[in-house]
Amino acid sequence: MSQNLRKETWWLSYATFPDLIWALLQVYDNDVAEVLTMDGDRYRFENEEEARLWLSEDEYSSFTSLDEDDEEDLGCSISSIQIPSGNSDNELVSKMYVKRRHL
Repeated sequence: MSQNLRKETWWLSYATFPDLIWALLQVYDNDVAEVLTMDGDRYRFENEEEARLWLSEDEYSSFTSLDEDDEEDLGCSISSIQIPSGNSDNELVSKMYVKRRHL
């Protein structure tokens, strides 16, 4: 039985700034949460709170919580960052790592 998607939020790994490594948190009608990582792995949690805790422990911040202080670490304005988009996990995963650091 498939569940309807109720909510999704994008997260960024702050440990890799200025490079962007994304994770996608999805919450379904049955309150189960899943996190899609840039490796294409999906992690399932009993609820959104557990998923958010896991992301925080793995050094991710919700994209919507980033502020001016983060812009300095990113080296650009938050408004210039594009959230990945796609019609499948494979399409999303291909856009979940953005190299911005110049060697």
